[in-house]
Amino acid sequence: MEGVDPMSALSRTADLVQTFVERNGAMSPQAHEHFWRGLTDGGGQQPAMYLTVLIAKYIALETGDTTPLVEVVRKLTTYEPSGDITRIVTEDSDVKKSLLATIYFIALYYPFDPVFEPLKAAVGRWIKVRSRTAKPLDFVDECLRMLVPGYLQSTEGIISLVEACSNSELPSDFCIDTAATGHIAPCLVSTYLRNYLSEGRDPRVIFDNLLLFLMHPRHITEPRLLSLLHMLRTFITTCPYVDPATVEKAITFVRSYYLWPCPYGDVAKDMLQLLTVELKSPGSALRAKFVEENPELERGYQPTGKERTVHILLDEETEAGKTLQLLIQSTKPEEVTISQLQVNLLINILETNLRLDCELLGLEFCSREDTASFYYTAIEILHQALLMSEKDAAIFRQQKLTILKDYIISRSTTNRRATFTSASAVKTSFPPPLVFDFLPITCHVSDSPCETDYKYPRRISTDVLLHILKQYTPFAERPRPTVIKIGIAGNDRTLHDVVGSYVCLRGSKPALFSNLHLQFYLLPVEHSHLATFIGKSDGWYGRHVLCVIDCAVRVVPSLSVATTGAGLRSNSHAMYNSGSEVPASSVGLGLGLGIGPGASSGTMTLRGGTLVGSQVGLGSPATPKKGIGLLFSDSVPTSNSFSNTSSSISSSSSGSSSGMGGSGTGSPSSSSSAAGKKGDDKSSATEKGGEKQAVVSPRRLLTPSSLLRTELQNYFREARNKLEMNIYQAECWGAGGQQYYTIPFCMRAIIGYEAQTRAFFVANGVDERLAGNMKEVEREGRLKTFKFAPLNLHVKFLQMNVQGVPRQGLTLEPKPYHTLTVSNIPIQGDRCTPPDPTKPWLEMYALEYDKKRKTKVSDEHLYHVSQVEVEVKEKDRRREPFHILLDGVLYGPFDKVKIGMCMTSRDESAVCHNLTVMSYFPLVL
Repeated sequence: MEGVDPMSALSRTADLVQTFVERNGAMSPQAHEHFWRGLTDGGGQQPAMYLTVLIAKYIALETGDTTPLVEVVRKLTTYEPSGDITRIVTEDSDVKKSLLATIYFIALYYPFDPVFEPLKAAVGRWIKVRSRTAKPLDFVDECLRMLVPGYLQSTEGIISLVEACSNSELPSDFCIDTAATGHIAPCLVSTYLRNYLSEGRDPRVIFDNLLLFLMHPRHITEPRLLSLLHMLRTFITTCPYVDPATVEKAITFVRSYYLWPCPYGDVAKDMLQLLTVELKSPGSALRAKFVEENPELERGYQPTGKERTVHILLDEETEAGKTLQLLIQSTKPEEVTISQLQVNLLINILETNLRLDCELLGLEFCSREDTASFYYTAIEILHQALLMSEKDAAIFRQQKLTILKDYIISRSTTNRRATFTSASAVKTSFPPPLVFDFLPITCHVSDSPCETDYKYPRRISTDVLLHILKQYTPFAERPRPTVIKIGIAGNDRTLHDVVGSYVCLRGSKPALFSNLHLQFYLLPVEHSHLATFIGKSDGWYGRHVLCVIDCAVRVVPSLSVATTGAGLRSNSHAMYNSGSEVPASSVGLGLGLGIGPGASSGTMTLRGGTLVGSQVGLGSPATPKKGIGLLFSDSVPTSNSFSNTSSSISSSSSGSSSGMGGSGTGSPSSSSSAAGKKGDDKSSATEKGGEKQAVVSPRRLLTPSSLLRTELQNYFREARNKLEMNIYQAECWGAGGQQYYTIPFCMRAIIGYEAQTRAFFVANGVDERLAGNMKEVEREGRLKTFKFAPLNLHVKFLQMNVQGVPRQGLTLEPKPYHTLTVSNIPIQGDRCTPPDPTKPWLEMYALEYDKKRKTKVSDEHLYHVSQVEVEVKEKDRRREPFHILLDGVLYGPFDKVKIGMCMTSRDESAVCHNLTVMSYFPLVL
């Protein structure tokens, strides 16, 4: 930054920020990555300048100042009056939310200069504006504290971060579309704390403050307890070395929660088991995390090549889904071999148990076979120590590992054949990256039904799911069941489509599922009722999946799908393997970034809803795609593919300050860069058979896309609770009973006003997907010509008692209904009893319609049911078919619908299909 006028640089930055605001913060993937990497150039002044302009823009929005941003920045940095601070605009606009999220993100992760004079002026002005606001703005106050020099290094700062991370409970009326930034941005804190621990710094400051909360059981709510125990688990599995005194203290505090009711006592019990093993064998939790995902580390294991593969079914008809794919794929992870992992874990074992400097061992002179033998010997010693008492285990480990250390030194002195850089134990904190296999799907059906006892519509996504299952067919004979992790990136419609394909394959090709366990992970890129329900019950999922996806998109600048050129799949695949080098960083922000058009590029051309048409039955299905050849795999390249990128990263990070971010003393990543540079000075390899062996440490990236990838990897790795969600089906008859289809669903079925309005929109040329996402104001405008005509419905159902035992079914007289809802999950605003998706019954809400008088409470009826049958009766010698919404997707029209459990067959021994949805915590339903 030497030789550059600060005011000129601030003006360019102001122009850039204004461009972001006007274009919804959108950039191309290459420019997006280059911008965030370049933000670390020039010490801490680049982030400080960007923070200054972001604060100036936020103040302008708060005070209603409409002058150009460049002029606002000039007045603010020269202490001239700007805007009317007596007139505060308190509305939380999307722009203000994005600005706050970006300020919080940069203050947390980037080493900025807190004494940069324009930034000091901007913060001072912000404090004055904040003092004029009567509305409580706790998150704004937290952002201001983050900008105070030394705050993140202080005890107060660490306590505040631990508290924000543990307070994961979402409000009961939470909705991601309208949520305040204060509910979303704290999802960034967990990754910050993990990075702090993984860098080998003194972990006591974090563990002591975490245990401080666990010390007082009377002041801890159940949701916060689950968050604190999860934080303790993840911190122990991340920190290279945890002091035994800290582990003993944790055991003392966690033991007080052992007798809490289920599931809290069970979680405490599992935590106690982990701590006990950690005390006998330091570092065991970290090593177990590596072995679980990399079973090749065990002696004699035959790898399948799918151990770290995660399949993501991506709804390609959602712009947000494409943005998610771009965000994840724009970060290029480094591959680490099993031999490198063995060396790193061996170093970790020796350093944590013997407290020695492993650079003196001479591992750089040992062959690949020798290091593998050393690793297996060390693991065997630790396994034997687990069978002993605490005191005996410590003595045994000390003796045996000392002998192993001496043997390693003797071997290294006689085998000086090549050079090999030993890695510090810090580099073992994060396992190798997951392989994200993105598989685009469209939510449509074909004409031919599946060949099962029930006539299920065959969907386009069925072929994609079949393609995944066939990849694991060769492993069906293995003694251990193979777990397949499948992410669903989309909304309720996407989940509904996948559930239909899953049931179809279960019924038509049951042999494919032999010895396979499918686990589904929800990645809601648009509003999802099931994800919101899980997020309210499991606060960690709500914060670190539901909120983190939204927060990564809010941080400006963000990625734009419109800048990717011809098609997402082909372009992203080419981008991922092109190996092209990022352009050199320019002096000052906003130069040579190649900013693309905004993310909003007009109305998308969609291909209609599912089973909706003017005719009775299935309607006009979309043409299925030809084969699976269009699908591609997001394979992780080797480290050699990123040699150019790595060198540019190292050079751009060399000017960063060291230490911990927020006060100009650096961030965890800057320390990682310094450690990497130290390793580069000694860079070398061991050659055997023409191959080079090198220790690679997972790189700590600072871009929003890398943080999103990290959080999603944590979800796939750490979500251990299984929500066994029952699947139901709607047997539908149309055209006087001549057409029959069975449609699986998992959330709810709606008949009445809402279904009729959706059918009205479709009949008037509105796409069914767009009609479902239509805002209330637009809906009311379009419904001016709509006249609701309630149907006389004959409703029969099998009622259940409070213990789930069926009793005498009721048959209601035919009557007009305004709404008939059958629910499997609770949704905000429901009038029925909250349902439990793991129980074999549904909650039915029936609202009668009487046009002569207003609706009364007596017109509402609640029923606890397992089966429901709805049919229209004869009227004037004609039948009036009706539509139905299943998981928010319109079907029909039909004459009769029968709703019940989705069974594997029609035999008496059949069982109900269920969907295994993964969450972090047990759901208290």
